[in-house]
Amino acid sequence: MKSRSPSFYLFILLLLLAIFHMVYSYPLLTDLVASHFDAAGQPNGWMARGPFIALYAGVVALLTIVFCIMGLFIRKVPPHLINLPYRDYWLAPERREASCFYLQDWMLQMGSATLVFLISIMHGVICFNIEQPAVLFRGTGWLIGAFLFFTFVWCIRLFLRFPKPA
Repeated sequence: MKSRSPSFYLFILLLLLAIFHMVYSYPLLTDLVASHFDAAGQPNGWMARGPFIALYAGVVALLTIVFCIMGLFIRKVPPHLINLPYRDYWLAPERREASCFYLQDWMLQMGSATLVFLISIMHGVICFNIEQPAVLFRGTGWLIGAFLFFTFVWCIRLFLRFPKPA
């Protein structure tokens, strides 16, 4: 059994940061929170503070289940349920442990990137609601672009790690 990867500790650190962010932000928010914005950055949807933070917590919990907990159980999943290029070769008994460890780490990396994206977006929304005058974070487009670029590179890495067997 290999030890935990740095990706695991990064994911846990980001998870704790998200929890701290929710707890810290809750009392700063007004009772009614602008929670949805149009393309020009103007609010066009509102929520009560409690459901807003509950939604944030729910998305973080879902991310934790998808990227962390599912990754921990990848070794227990039957090979035919794992969508992987050339899975019969890469999940053969002699390569399964190393392949599963890589997949777990790979999932944690995407989970970490998704948490960074979520925390950043939520921070922008929270700042919009507590700062006067209210101004939406202008770097949202760059943030989305960076996340999409990371996702592209993340997918390419999967195909490079699991090439067609010789």
